[in-house]
Amino acid sequence: MTRQDNRAVRVVRRRIRQELETAHLTGQKLVVAVSGGPDSLTLLYALHALREELILTLHGAHLDHGLRGEASEKDARFVANTFSDLGMESTIERSDVAGYREMNRLS
Repeated sequence: MTRQDNRAVRVVRRRIRQELETAHLTGQKLVVAVSGGPDSLTLLYALHALREELILTLHGAHLDHGLRGEASEKDARFVANTFSDLGMESTIERSDVAGYREMNRLS
């Protein structure tokens, strides 16, 4: 990791800390929804790094929409493993979004 990367990480963590303090969320249990993409993983890792300082209890959540077949399943496994590696409780669910859309005639 470069010096610039380290600075970016510090800036992100500082901003998240400020937002949590402003919203009076320190000392709370937070559900962290993670898709497996870079944005949600960045948030997850930042919250995990701040959890002791801000007395946070984190619970991971992931919803496999089932829209991308095996790729969706792979994402769900990756996210579940990430939560496990961080020692977090989590909820991983799968939903048949395409079937629901068809059954309810939605676009």
